[in-house]
Amino acid sequence: RPYGFAIGSNFFPADGAREYSQFSSTPRYDDVKIYALTGQHNFGWSDLTVATSLFDRSITDYQDDTTSFRFFEYLQGLGAFPPFTVPAGGVSVSPENTRLFSTEVRLNTKFDGPINGVVGVYYDDRDNKFSTNVFATDPATGNPQAATQIDERNFKDITKDFAVFGEATWRITSQLSLLGGLRYYDDTRDLTSATQIPFFGLG
Repeated sequence: RPYGFAIGSNFFPADGAREYSQFSSTPRYDDVKIYALTGQHNFGWSDLTVATSLFDRSITDYQDDTTSFRFFEYLQGLGAFPPFTVPAGGVSVSPENTRLFSTEVRLNTKFDGPINGVVGVYYDDRDNKFSTNVFATDPATGNPQAATQIDERNFKDITKDFAVFGEATWRITSQLSLLGGLRYYDDTRDLTSATQIPFFGLG
């Protein structure tokens, strides 16, 4: 605790070096997959390009919460926290998955005349899911005890983007060109969150 830290009317000066003992096992798993594919075709009067990609990442992070649990016990001693049994140790388990798919189709004209252009379509779909889960820790192994889950909160973020675009270039002279373009863009996003198990049943 920092010097001068206070809870209510209680003042607590610093008390020597900070000591910390980790009660829970805290591994981290990170798996990333990336795929990409591009195809092209020459029609003579134009070039067609199709590009698509997929990004998929899964992370599971473990964080020891034992220090927080001891603080809850301390608050109970002050009458500032509900009187229930606080586990000896705890761990937060936070799995997250992000998946992004995108594709673009483009057509570039190659006419002999003074006007040429580009038209295309773009689409992407991003799906992100994240969860935080707090468990009591098995003192023998340091691993979460699934039967003693204390908290569960889930979040989901889904975004879809769609676009149609085009541009044209008019070569007026060898040194002067006029370029114009348009783009239509539509973005939809859905955010949801839910508390499945309130923290220590407190809400």
